[in-house]
Amino acid sequence: MKLKNFLPVIGIIIFIYIIFEIGIENIYKSFLLINPIFFLLASALIIPRVLLSSYKWLFICKIQKINLPLSYITKIFLISVFYGIVTPASLGGYVSIFYIKKKANISYEKSITNSLLDASTEFISGLFLALMGSVFLIKEYPGIFSTLLFIFLFVLVIFIIFLRKEKGEFLFNLFILRFLPEKIKLVISKSFEKFYEDIPRFRDLLFPIFLEIIVWLIMGIQVYIIALGFGIDIPILKFILVCIISFIAGIIPISTGGLGVREGALVFVLSVFSVNPQIAFVVSILGFVLTNLIPGSIGGFYSLKQKDGF
Repeated sequence: MKLKNFLPVIGIIIFIYIIFEIGIENIYKSFLLINPIFFLLASALIIPRVLLSSYKWLFICKIQKINLPLSYITKIFLISVFYGIVTPASLGGYVSIFYIKKKANISYEKSITNSLLDASTEFISGLFLALMGSVFLIKEYPGIFSTLLFIFLFVLVIFIIFLRKEKGEFLFNLFILRFLPEKIKLVISKSFEKFYEDIPRFRDLLFPIFLEIIVWLIMGIQVYIIALGFGIDIPILKFILVCIISFIAGIIPISTGGLGVREGALVFVLSVFSVNPQIAFVVSILGFVLTNLIPGSIGGFYSLKQKDGF
């Protein structure tokens, strides 16, 4: 329990270490270097990214016969982003379970399945792109490619097995049930059948995975535009795929909202292309503002506004 409570602090420690290692003054001067036009251009991609993420989630809902409008799914998505960036290991993002259950009038089990499918397709897509990005680093850091390849194959196999009821029950009890609140745990343990109600096949999720790949690429383009504002000269595809490695690193559950881990990862991978640490650090911070903080702030507004539902 003590270790679990300490883990989220690691990212904050890393973040503070990077700041003092680079120097507060150097970071401040780097922030002043960017042309605001580049930030505004990158901001314009927030809307298509949010809408595409919401539509992907809506597609999964339709597969599971969950009837919700796109407008509501979009609000849930934004609220999930908000809670994801203010909670350790982004676990707050699963607040969507409660919203979907209430609005669609379905069981907790089916709502959990829905949220897990959305999160899993997002993670698998990001891992795939990060794996592609690691190819550009294989000469300097061959261990990154082999590590990401192992993680990608492991997660993919577990996910495919998880979709099969006869084998998924064991994995569910091992990896998920123990982390749920006691109230939900007692309900689900008595009615596991509902968890697999309208569960999709893996091939049914190929289109959502494809859509999520596009979402990841849009996020990478946002950070690339920011990088252009600092005069970073790296081919766009190479930059985006390498940048996604830092996004994936930010998912590691040792931080709140990926803080510190994401910045450290981007400083590390961009060092291969001789990008100054202070510039890479600032690019990562501004990228976080665009991809998470702004959408999350809107989600926070919706969360505060809501009382008994939308």
